[in-house]
This record gives sequence, structure tokens and C-alpha cells, in this order.
Amino acid sequence: MHPPTPARHRRRAAYALLPDGDSLLVGGSFTTVGGVAAASVARWTGSTWIPLSMDLAPSGPFGAFRGPAVLGLALDGGRLFAGGMFSPDGMPLSGGVAEWTGTEWEILGSGLAQHGGLAGDLAAVVGGVAVHDGMLHAAGCFTRTGGDAAGATELPGVARWTGTAWEPLPGGTDNGVASAWFHSLVCGSEPSGTAMMETDIQRIHSDGTRLYVAGTFAGIDGVASKGIVAHDGEGWVPQGDTTGAGLAGAPEELVVGDPECRPYVFRGVSHAGDTIGALVYRYEEGEWAAVASSGPGEGLSCWQLAVASDGTVYLGCDGPGDLDGPGAPRIYRLEGSEWIALGEITDVTGTVAVGDMVIDAGDRLWIVGGSGLEGFVLRWDGAGFTRVGAFDGTVTEIAIAPDGRRVVVGGVFTGVDSIDASGVAHFDGEAWEPLGAGLPSPMDTPVAALAYGTDAIYVSTHSGYGAERMVLGRWDGTRWEDIAVPGRGLPAPVGPSEHQFYGLWAHDGHLVAVGGVFPETGARNAFVFDGESFEPLGGGVGAISVDALAVTPDALWLGGTIATTGSGDTLAPSVGVARYVLGDG
Repeated sequence: MHPPTPARHRRRAAYALLPDGDSLLVGGSFTTVGGVAAASVARWTGSTWIPLSMDLAPSGPFGAFRGPAVLGLALDGGRLFAGGMFSPDGMPLSGGVAEWTGTEWEILGSGLAQHGGLAGDLAAVVGGVAVHDGMLHAAGCFTRTGGDAAGATELPGVARWTGTAWEPLPGGTDNGVASAWFHSLVCGSEPSGTAMMETDIQRIHSDGTRLYVAGTFAGIDGVASKGIVAHDGEGWVPQGDTTGAGLAGAPEELVVGDPECRPYVFRGVSHAGDTIGALVYRYEEGEWAAVASSGPGEGLSCWQLAVASDGTVYLGCDGPGDLDGPGAPRIYRLEGSEWIALGEITDVTGTVAVGDMVIDAGDRLWIVGGSGLEGFVLRWDGAGFTRVGAFDGTVTEIAIAPDGRRVVVGGVFTGVDSIDASGVAHFDGEAWEPLGAGLPSPMDTPVAALAYGTDAIYVSTHSGYGAERMVLGRWDGTRWEDIAVPGRGLPAPVGPSEHQFYGLWAHDGHLVAVGGVFPETGARNAFVFDGESFEPLGGGVGAISVDALAVTPDALWLGGTIATTGSGDTLAPSVGVARYVLGDG
């Protein structure tokens, strides 16, 4: 039994299929199917289309649809339910789930809605419906029952219908759904047909004993998830390996430190292991363990992490914001479970931010940053900050030489200490000096990453949308050369995009370079340069971008919006973090 193929029509789509005996129920955003007028729901009998048309409105910002969009269907005996993006006309916050009465569709109870913050509340996006344990369950993008927000019941993206009201599942709603790295505060809010892909929880399924929800969320009600989680009737339970090297999301920072030279991650909006909400994690005995469960204070935006060889953890934060902008940046040191302030960075003109932090061979902390008017390089000597040079623009990156004495920095500056230095400058331990003519357009293509090798200094720059740019430059002591070219074995990028490197490591005449690198052919995002040509690292990394690179004695650790590693027979999942084991060489 095969339904006929309907003629092409603008904005026609089917999102849900549900067998019902010898017939097939179809839901979507169509207005006709097989030449029969049918709004959003229809039944194929094996020879004929029967419309079960929905006359509800496309709710809230989803007006790009001609009519209601049905994303999920469920049957309970002879009762048919639909979930999606629809509501009664003029009542956008009272929709999401409806039942077919035999002649029309009726919203269940007050419907569902989601908190929208300052923009106001929005309609629900219900990605799936399923009958489990004798009750209808709905999953998707909603945070409360519908109608007036006053007196509404809070719901964590999954709810069940008791027959008279919507209620959360057992297990609590204190934490709700932890969004993935790419989700905005309000999910599914764009007026497009991709709203389903923008929701956190997208599908729901019952196997009779457990209820499963799946999507792109990092956790629910305090239980970590790598895309799927189950409810056992009493609470949420994780599925699959929850302790491995992967993360439920992308880390903001990935560094190595302490006496055992272990990797640390700063989570930002991502979550590790079976704990949701910690700020800093350390990888030990095959899993991520929380080191700091919270930040140093409310109102701070913390971005930079560094760990010394003795295990001291440092955090760089922008100051609390107000109507005039963020306050002075602050540097903190972790002592036990408490963050101790080392001080504020106040003697810089303009709105100041911390750009980067590193630890040198003497376990001294170096901090760079600045504003559009002035940049800084500071060294923490245990008792206070020492200013190293005066820059005329922001310093964004810093790298320490293998001997631990010399330093190279990059950023949006043209000079330091009255010396011309275009975007990159070198400190020999006594004074700053330029590296040749520097970078061609540092104001438009600032430095993205640096590496200081034994035989060369490497620098990558951000894309300048047409500005002259050194994609990945090598300074050999006398001249600059852009090595990220097809002649060096790195194919040109796909389409109009540009190669972008965010992490560099130079060692023994080789350079490991990672980032958002999408050649026309072959592996992506992670490469090794041997001094003459590029080769993919371990078959490459499947990611939107690899944003961080850290090195332990036995492995390279990569962090970013990572989904897979390798290719072909070596293809393997690795979410958020990837580890490449180093050989004897």
C-alpha cells in the first residue's frame, strides 16, 4: 500500500506519520494532499485520501505557515491526538495539543505555552505526543500551561494530560530543560519551517515500560542527557554512557594543568558527566568530575580559565554590568570551594575585557585584554599585577615560548611602547619587538590563535569578509608565510566560506591546527602540518568548529561543537570533547 505522491506545492510538508490498522495518518503543514483539500491532517485508506482538516490558527510567530503545523500524532484506542504549532484563532498561548472529535479539532484544556522573557510569552511548539501508562504525554518547547500566565502550572518541556489538566511527570521541575549550546533563550521562535529543529526536546516514545524523549538538550530536571533520556515512572534516568570523555554540549575553555597534567573544562552553557550546573570540571579516572560548582558571584561573565602545574585554578571575568556597560574585569583564584579575588583591572581606558590567560614555566599567570582604545598584558607574581608594555588596542591572544621566558601576543593593535607592531608583537624577556611587518589588516582580521614553537611562531586570524588576511601564518625569524594554501596540501574551502583556525600547538617541527576548516574534499577541522604540507589528524573531526586545543603527555584534547571523530571505519561519536591518543613519537 503506497500513498500517491502529491503534486509539489509551496510550503507543503508532512512531519508526522502514524499507522492505524490498514490506513495511514499523516500530519504536517499542507493544505491539499493527492488533490484533496486537507488542512494539516489526512488519512490514507489505501486508495483514497480522507481529510481530517484542522481549522486552528498557526500560532504566535509561526505565521510563515499558511495554517497549523502538526508535528506529532498519537492514538489512544479510537481517540486521535495531534501536537504541533497551532492554537485557537486569537488565542496564541492556548494551543500545542488538540484532539479530533470526529468533526473538528479541540485544544486539550488550556493548552501549553512558553515563557518568552522581555519579549513576552510565546506559543508552545509540541514536537511529539505519545500515550504512555494510560495517559497522553506531550514533549517539546513549552514551560507552562497555556492561557493567562497567572496561576499557570510550570512544565519542563514534558507533560501529561490527566483527562482534566496538564501536569509535570514525577521527578520535579526545579531545573527544567538544559538547552544545548546553540539554542536561544526561547526555542522555536523563528517564523520558519525549521522551528521543529530549533526546539530542545523533539521526539517522544513509549515502549510500554519507559517513556523516552530525544532531541538536542543537555539535561532535564538535573539528569544529564546526550540527546536521549528516559522516565521510569518515578523520575528521569540517563541513557547510555554518561561518564565518558564526551560532554553534553561544547566547553567554553579547555586547558591542562595540576601535578598530574590533567585536562580541565570551563563549561559555559554545557554540562559534563552526570552533574548539571558545575562551572569547572577535571577529567580523572575516565570521567569528568566537578571542581567548582558555581562562579565567583552574580552579575559576572566569566570567560577565561587557566590551571597552574600545582593545581591552582584561575578564572577571568568581566565585571558586573549596568546601564554604562560591564565593570572592571576581575581575576579569581579557587581555594577549596571558594573563589578569591586577586584584584580588578582598572587602569585601562574604555570598556575593558579579559582576552586570554596562560601559565608560564614558572607557574606565573599572564593575562591579556583591553578595550578598543587600549590593551594590556599583565603578569601575576603572587602578590600583585605587573604591567608589561602599553598597547594602543586590545590584546586578544598570548602564547609562551617553550623556554618559558619569551612571549608572543596578538590582537587589534598597531603598536606597543611606541614601537610599530601590526597585530602581533614579541617580548624577549626585556622589551617588546615587532615580527617583521606583522599582519596585513589587524583591525579587520584580528588574531584568533597563537603557537610558539622551537623553530617558528604561528598565528591564525579571524575572517575579515574580504579584508586582506593571513589565514595561518608562520614566522621563521626573518619572514612571514601563509601556509594555509592548496599548495601546502590544504584544499580550498567549500563555497564562499573561509578556513578558520581557533587552536594551534607547535611541537618538534610539527603544528597541530584545529578550527572551522571545511575543505572542498576530505577530512575537516583538525590537521597536522609537518613543515611542508597538511594532513588530516586521525581522519578529521565532524563539528561545526573545534574551538579549543590542549595537550596532555599522552593525548591531544579538542573542544568545541563536536559530534564525531575520524572517518570511514574509524568514525565514532564524541560529543563536545574529543581525545586523540599520541603515539610513542
